[in-house]
Amino acid sequence: MKQFQLKTLCLAIIFMGTGISCSENNSAEPEPQPTSLVPAPRVEATVIRNISGYNNEDYLRLLDNRGRVWVRSLPMNTDIVFKLPQPLSHLLFQWMRSFGYNYNELGDGPGAYRIQISSNSTDGSNGSWETVVNVQNNVWAARAHEIKGNNIQWIRFRITAGGTTIDEFDIHDLSQSKSGDAVDTWAFIGDSITADTYWRDGQGAPTFNEQVKALRPARFPSMINFGIGGNNSGHVLARLQQIIDNNRGIYFWAIGIGTNDGNAAQYEQNLKAIIEMLINNGKQPIIARIPYRNDNPSHNSIVQSLNVIVDRLTEDYELPAGPDLYRYFEQNPTHLRDGLHPTYTNGVNAIQRLWAEVAVKL
Repeated sequence: MKQFQLKTLCLAIIFMGTGISCSENNSAEPEPQPTSLVPAPRVEATVIRNISGYNNEDYLRLLDNRGRVWVRSLPMNTDIVFKLPQPLSHLLFQWMRSFGYNYNELGDGPGAYRIQISSNSTDGSNGSWETVVNVQNNVWAARAHEIKGNNIQWIRFRITAGGTTIDEFDIHDLSQSKSGDAVDTWAFIGDSITADTYWRDGQGAPTFNEQVKALRPARFPSMINFGIGGNNSGHVLARLQQIIDNNRGIYFWAIGIGTNDGNAAQYEQNLKAIIEMLINNGKQPIIARIPYRNDNPSHNSIVQSLNVIVDRLTEDYELPAGPDLYRYFEQNPTHLRDGLHPTYTNGVNAIQRLWAEVAVKL
């Protein structure tokens, strides 16, 4: 994990004191992207298969980054076909059924599905197709699949069992990346504050990836919400390896956990195990400082003690610093709707903005 942080630092050291600019052009330019970060641009795919009862606006809503503002069942055992604007060799394909609150609330989402790719189809039905994903017994409300192939031009998604409700698909181009790269793909894992914040809703705040794009127009990272209300650090640790295995292709893991923890020694043990599990799987963990709360003074005292652990482990493991949610909500307590959870306007917007500010520094 040190290698990721040191690449940019090494560039600075090489040129320090030499009078040589790292830029070929010394005129004013937009801030360059870090050389160590590999972009994962969002692919503007087109849904091309006509399905009875659907219109063009329905199709657009499947790809609009808005999630639960629109929820509709897709046909069982019918291919949803995506035409890519250019051939790809490596991509991240995500779906979510976000109408439920928690990541473990599948509801009427798909219990089984398959994903196929083609390089030679001309209309989404002919040509040869390779099955690259075949999921059975799914219990999660969102999944991300890393897919590799030669000259991928078409993707077919088919629900084969369970419910049929999906409200969002995301496709991100990973063609510039190779194994071990710091790719601009993000998972948010934690408790109800995480579930609240990343529950995509077109009526609410701009999403994390939209806020990154606002700060760095060349970027539009992938994002997926793994929040479950009531979780503490032990719950996250218990499910983490399965979540990693089910969602290969995600590099940055944004950790927001601690509000439901009470024992400092156990929290530290669990958080260390979470960090090490992510590092051992080739991922980059980043930990947010636990938000300030004013619902109960004794509970907030616990939060303060746990944030000492967050700070220490961030330093010990040489992790990028996460957002200081404690300081923000201490200074903006009206952005808590109940003294604990962020408001669905200012509070949620602030958390995503603060994470976006972390992301653009990497």
